[in-house]
Amino acid sequence: ASQIDRSVDRTCFLTMFRFVLASVALIAATVANPEAHAQIVRYENVLQDDGHYNWQYETSNGIAANEEGLGAHSANGAFSYTGPDGVLYRVVYVADENGFRPEGAHLPTPPPTPEYVFKTLEQIPAQRIGQLAKNAANALEKSKT
Repeated sequence: ASQIDRSVDRTCFLTMFRFVLASVALIAATVANPEAHAQIVRYENVLQDDGHYNWQYETSNGIAANEEGLGAHSANGAFSYTGPDGVLYRVVYVADENGFRPEGAHLPTPPPTPEYVFKTLEQIPAQRIGQLAKNAANALEKSKT
């Protein structure tokens, strides 16, 4: 065989090797990630003329979500999924003028507020009212002179 024939054979072999390697990688990725083939098994989306809406969906891999609300004013809903650790995670939420407030057993919560903070907060309005009264009295005195 000539030098050209060996070069062509080697190029064909390398091309075929790369194709087989890419195919094996694609198959392994597909098998390793069954989430890639999840299907939507339930879907509903309703928008009413007054701005109220609700939607919900569920997928074949156990992800579910729903929400209802009024336009850009308020919403409440929930979503759930199974984590990589096999645990079912569920979040229930409200979103309105007070912000987005999720709740879930797995979500961190802040520590309790110390009692001295509440006492300090209670004293602030009384101190502020006293200062405002004093300022008003001073202003009244100045206006008389």
